[in-house]
Amino acid sequence: GYREVIRLAFTSPDVVRRFGYPDGRAEAVRIANPLGEDGSVLPTSLLPGLVESARLHLNHGATSVRLFQAARVHRRAGGRWPYREIDCVAAVAAGPRGLGPFPESAAKLDFYDLKGTLEILAERLGMKGVAFRPAAGLQYAEVGHCG
Repeated sequence: GYREVIRLAFTSPDVVRRFGYPDGRAEAVRIANPLGEDGSVLPTSLLPGLVESARLHLNHGATSVRLFQAARVHRRAGGRWPYREIDCVAAVAAGPRGLGPFPESAAKLDFYDLKGTLEILAERLGMKGVAFRPAAGLQYAEVGHCG
């Protein structure tokens, strides 16, 4: 039930800063000759773009949103290359769990719905040893609701 989001490869430094990552992801890699400030850095995470896409869908009348993106992010690195590319997958979901006459269909999606989706995906891809751990120090996430 998830729909794929395909976004531009560049983003705004303000978007990266707004998420306030504590682990160095806030220091984005600037491109040499951007067309404008809104597309002047390489994304350090997929979440800001996904959250923005979900917000737009909800503001335009969607009652439920399930989005994912598979793309590369760019992080600062030392040595010969100024950054490294990392293949990532991220997802966001909001709204009721399902549609229909049953009471559980009106329940809101939560962290455990996303976690379950990721567990099923990992199992189907044959990934072993996938573990979830709490994420700390993220301004955009509620304590205990992010992993």
